[in-house]
Parts: sequence; structure tokens; C-alpha cells
Amino acid sequence: QPILPQLLKIEAARISGCIKMESSRYKSRSAALIYRGRVIACVYGSKANPEQIFGMQAYSAMMSEISSVNSKVVSYALDDKVALSAASMFHGQVFNASAGKDAKVSLKSCLQFIEDNVAPGSVAVADQSGKPVCFLYLSGGSLLGINSLNSSVNEKDIRSVLQYLNKSPQSRIMSNSFAPEQDFESALTFSMLGQSNHSSASVCSDTELAALRNSAKLAGTYSLRPIEAPQ
Repeated sequence: QPILPQLLKIEAARISGCIKMESSRYKSRSAALIYRGRVIACVYGSKANPEQIFGMQAYSAMMSEISSVNSKVVSYALDDKVALSAASMFHGQVFNASAGKDAKVSLKSCLQFIEDNVAPGSVAVADQSGKPVCFLYLSGGSLLGINSLNSSVNEKDIRSVLQYLNKSPQSRIMSNSFAPEQDFESALTFSMLGQSNHSSASVCSDTELAALRNSAKLAGTYSLRPIEAPQ
């Protein structure tokens, strides 16, 4: 299917997930984090612009390139809690462990910070030079998952993170915790279709979107699949 109908289905069915795009034509990379069918975070970077951009500006840039034949697009469905945990990197309160602490002690402090907040959160582990090693996604005291960028860390075993820190005690640890307010969706998310409190542009009306949501509920949950580039 073309991109637009897929975005309509994702928003109508209130799916949480992530859409990633790489464009060889524009030499850019971008990703949109989706929470219940609405964009809660987006990041875009290209060789043409040395600094990454975020939020609605990033999403606008991503959408302007997504239908290009040179764009590779992949989508993933995520649990709501994982989406909020990842969103803490963009909207959450930052906690840096004290400098000079052993990395394992710093990790424990960061995990305790998130548990005390009883909220979604994430922990980033980087090596001494600042290169990312892995990300831990949490909800309060529960570990939801690990995203490893280093062969020494197993994504299914937190003990491998501790083993890595034993060998690399100078690693850097940082955490983010995100305590959503009751109305945070209207404040922090925006429509994938251009409807938001900040923009008058829209792909379809509120009435049409409501009708689509109702039909999606009747049809069941839509599945997300990698999106093939147009021929």
C-alpha cells in the first residue's frame, strides 16, 4: 500500500510502534516513535544539516522524503509501556549518576531513580569515549527490554550488562524518567496526519478519522509490516 493509507490505519487503530526511514537520495535518517497512533517523538538527521532536529519539524522533514523511491522504510509494533519508556529520552527528567562512581553503582542509582518515580524510564550505557553500548527500557521497577549496540551485551540478559560494566568500570550511565500527566497525550503527541493543536493542516477531518477508528475496532487490530519502497 502507499504510505498514507498505512498511516491512517496506524492512527485509527491506535497502534504504538516505531517507523524508521533511511534515504539514500537525501542522505538522511529519521525515526518516529508512535504512542497509540500519535507521534510522541521524532528525530531527523541528514548530511545537509549537521545538527539533528526533533519533534514536529523532524516529522515534517521525514514525511517529505518518505515516499521517495530511494527511501527505505521499516515499521515495528511496540507495547505501549515500551513506547513511553523510549519517549522518556525526549520528554523525561534526566538523572546523571555522580562522576567518579563505579559504573555498577551508577547503574543501580539510575535504576533506583526510575523505580522511585514509579514511571516509565530508560537507562543509557555508553563506553568511556561516549559511544553507546546499550539502552535499558523500564517501567517503574520492571525491566521491559534491552537494546544492545555491543556484542558483549545480550539483549535478553541483564547479567551481561553487569559483566560488561565489570570489565569497563569507567562506562558512563545516564537515565531518564517520564511521569505522564493525565492529559499528556494532547500536550506531548501530535497526529500522524497533520492534525494537532499547533497546526491547522490536516489530511482528513476529525469526523472522517473518528469513522475510520470505529471501522478499525470492528475489523480488529492491524498488523504492521515493513514498508516496501514504491517501484
